[in-house]
Amino acid sequence: MKPLARETLAYLLFGILTVLVNIAAYKLLKPAMGDIAASTLAFFIAVLFAYWTNSSFVFKAEHTWRNFGQSAPCL
Repeated sequence: MKPLARETLAYLLFGILTVLVNIAAYKLLKPAMGDIAASTLAFFIAVLFAYWTNSSFVFKAEHTWRNFGQSAPCL
């Protein structure tokens, strides 16, 4: 498989998994926190998951807090 095709498929797969992580975190947190707080925390959990998976499996880049901080302003 061509590297670009592999990267695209991996990005798509982990994007779908990120949505599922967001939904699962929200459903778990909602009873304890309410809608807005659970949604906010679930979003940040999903963003951390997306950063970790994309840097580890999609782009195969080193994942550090500095790299995360450079991509965080895009949120």
